[in-house]
Amino acid sequence: MGFFSRFFTRLYDLSWRDNPVSPCKAAASLYAVAVMKVITAGPRRAIYLVVPALLCALALPAAAADVVVDHCGQLVEAGDTGWLLEDLDCSEVSTEGVVLSDRSRLRLDGFSIIGNSETLTPRQGVRCLYGSSCSVLGPGEISGFSAAGVAGTRVRVRDLRIVGNGRSGVAAYRRVVARSVEIEQNALTGSHAGLHAGRRVRVRDSVLGEHPAGATLTGN
Repeated sequence: MGFFSRFFTRLYDLSWRDNPVSPCKAAASLYAVAVMKVITAGPRRAIYLVVPALLCALALPAAAADVVVDHCGQLVEAGDTGWLLEDLDCSEVSTEGVVLSDRSRLRLDGFSIIGNSETLTPRQGVRCLYGSSCSVLGPGEISGFSAAGVAGTRVRVRDLRIVGNGRSGVAAYRRVVARSVEIEQNALTGSHAGLHAGRRVRVRDSVLGEHPAGATLTGN
C-alpha cells in the first residue's frame, strides 16, 4: 500500500463519526509524523508534507476548552467540552439540565442529571441549540425531565441510561446516532416515543425498552 493510501486510511480512522478529532487536525498530526520520518531523505520530499500540514493547521479553529458544569441551565459554548464532577440535581428548578452549542460535548463521567417530570414547563435534561450538532457521552444517567432526556437537531449519545422522562428519551429534528445506550420508561404522557428522529436513526449495541404512553422508536 502506498503512502497516500495509508495516509487517507488512517485519516478516516481518526475522523470516524464517534471520534471528536476533526479531519483537518488528524491530517496535521499525520503529516507531522510523516515529516519526521522522511526529513532525512532531503528537503525536496519533506516540502510536500510540510506545506499541507501548515495550511491545515492554519485552518484549525481556536483550541476548544474543557469546562466544569456545576449548575442547571449552564451553556457549553461551541466546540467546548463540559464535564460533570458530581450529580446535577435540577429537580427543584425550572430550567434545562445543560444546554449545548454547536459541536460541543457533554461528558457525564459516571454522574447523573436529574429533573422533575411533573413540572408544567417542558424541560430537557440536555438541550442542543436548534440547528446544531452535539454529543452527550457517558457513562451516566439522565432522568426525570418533563420533556426529553436529550433533544436537539443532530444528536449523538453514547454509554448512557436515559429513563423516566416525560416525552422522549432522545429526540432530534434530523438525526440521532446512539451507541451503548439504555432508553426505557420515557414517553410517560402523550403520543411520544422513547427515541425519535425527524430523518435518520442509527442505533448500535443499545437497549430500547418499553415506554408507557408511546412508541419505542420513530424515525427513518
